[in-house]
Amino acid sequence: ISGTGILFSLPLNGPSLDIYTDIDLQVTIAERAITVRGRVMRRYQDSGRIYIGIKFLEISDENHEFLLQSLYGENPWVAADDILDK
Repeated sequence: ISGTGILFSLPLNGPSLDIYTDIDLQVTIAERAITVRGRVMRRYQDSGRIYIGIKFLEISDENHEFLLQSLYGENPWVAADDILDK
């Protein structure tokens, strides 16, 4: 998972999700359910799994901030600003 999308796998007999299909997802992080609308941007498989890459299209500002903080720390923008200023 990242701030802009998620990659997950399904069994070969799982649901069919074609490229560019828009879907609604619920992602749970630290016991908080985050609802997002996403688009299938990547789909590939190996001998046992199908891998689906979703780009987030719609996520509330509050949920996006929570997601970023959960992934990258309390204030992810501070570290990025420090790097850019150097």
